[in-house]
Amino acid sequence: MPYKLTYRQFSERSLLIQWPSKINEAILKDINQFKSAIELSFKDIHTVASYCELLLEFNHPIDGYNELIKRLSLIYSTKKQSDYTPNLVRIPVCYDAAFGIDQEQLCAHLTITKDELIKLHTKSIYTVYSIGFLPGFMYLGGLNKRLYHPRLKHPREKVPKGSVGIAGMQTGIYPQQSPGGWQLIGRSPLELFQINKQPPTVVKVGDKIQFYAISMSEFELISIQLETDLFQIEKSPYHD
Repeated sequence: MPYKLTYRQFSERSLLIQWPSKINEAILKDINQFKSAIELSFKDIHTVASYCELLLEFNHPIDGYNELIKRLSLIYSTKKQSDYTPNLVRIPVCYDAAFGIDQEQLCAHLTITKDELIKLHTKSIYTVYSIGFLPGFMYLGGLNKRLYHPRLKHPREKVPKGSVGIAGMQTGIYPQQSPGGWQLIGRSPLELFQINKQPPTVVKVGDKIQFYAISMSEFELISIQLETDLFQIEKSPYHD
């Protein structure tokens, strides 16, 4: 269904389009369909989608915002519903206690076992609602309610690259070493952001993610395979 959109001048070269302020898969799908239609209509544009907003960045100053908004409104009202298909990306995670340093206290607080934690975390299919904070950091919605837990009161100064964490209603992976306050439950060996590749991230906003558990030996093997480009990430079109 069409939504009531708000158009705001963001800079002399950019325009921000806003949907109703909700974390909602239908809204995210509508954003990506509009994004695809815009990219077919404009050749000098860079788009950034996130939650309930779409930023349009042009290579030149915008000459006439009102005319641009009229053109965008027409594109939105005539866009096709089938222009966008997300991918399902399967990501390996090692839930060994050496990586999941917050598992014990998290399980105790949630009154679940480690096996239940892993089962609940790998069973869900997550939606990438935003990529940010760090290049390649995915904010994933769809976490099982039984795993909801606040972030740490005092963030760590260093969280290792590949760490998988939980914060509030979301889960995510740290693509580089950085400070962070998410509850750490495992680690993935994958390189989620590679600046020398195009695109540099393995996923985009709107894609689906499913984690699967691997052992420590499998983690080490995949790490070696990645160095020689022998490991292929599982990615396929996702259909509801």
